[in-house]
Amino acid sequence: MVRERALQDEFWLQVLESLGSLQLGPICAHYLRAWIATAVRRMGLEKRLTPRDLRIARANLTSFVEIMKAEAFILGRADQLDKDSFEAALRQIERHAKLTAFNLWPFWPKRIAPSN
Repeated sequence: MVRERALQDEFWLQVLESLGSLQLGPICAHYLRAWIATAVRRMGLEKRLTPRDLRIARANLTSFVEIMKAEAFILGRADQLDKDSFEAALRQIERHAKLTAFNLWPFWPKRIAPSN
């Protein structure tokens, strides 16, 4: 449990550092924290906490934040990430996943493998 919390905090700091001068709306922050918590739980359930797994998770979190930034720009809110940019990014990766084997493990797809 302590390890999960530390990993959640690490991922959250990564999000904050990636914002640059962008603001982060409170609802978006809440959604991101929940998304991170779910992903960390998934990593634990799948017993995927190796250094390689952590690198993949960090890279995929960065990719998602970049998708959010692009969606915020499209929405005309290039100065902040908000609920709308979070939801638009989710729609974008859903569309992409329908066409390709797109994967942002452990964040996407949303399924969590059952524990053994």
